[in-house]
Amino acid sequence: PAKCLFTQNFLHPLFRDNVLFVDEKLTGLLDFYSASNGFLIVDLAITVNDSCQDNGLLIVDNFLALLASYETVRPLEPLEKKDLQVQLRAAALRFWLSRMDHKFHPRIGEITHKKDPLIFRNLLCQYRKNRVTNSVINSYD
Repeated sequence: PAKCLFTQNFLHPLFRDNVLFVDEKLTGLLDFYSASNGFLIVDLAITVNDSCQDNGLLIVDNFLALLASYETVRPLEPLEKKDLQVQLRAAALRFWLSRMDHKFHPRIGEITHKKDPLIFRNLLCQYRKNRVTNSVINSYD
């Protein structure tokens, strides 16, 4: 099935703190050292997990707005919609574990900000319980 998913070069991960705005105008993107080629649905899942939550609680209205805006530029394929739930979980797990690693094994001398790993753990728990995203994704189709 991965052969059917779209790939492209993109800024990865696209977190809120890597996107600069003046008023509501996009003025800059940061962290191009993480740019890569990969599945667009993975990048979308990472963006949703960072941009559509507050302290680890998914904000459904923001999630729907982001999906609607995304699809004005590039509509999701049926397989991508089907895979989104899995990718949201995978992205939450990935960043929960990476932030736990950074918390317990900080890198000396790097200019970094400590970020709470529990935000992504809380998202993962929500996704595992299918409390929000299954109904949102199904209603969105």
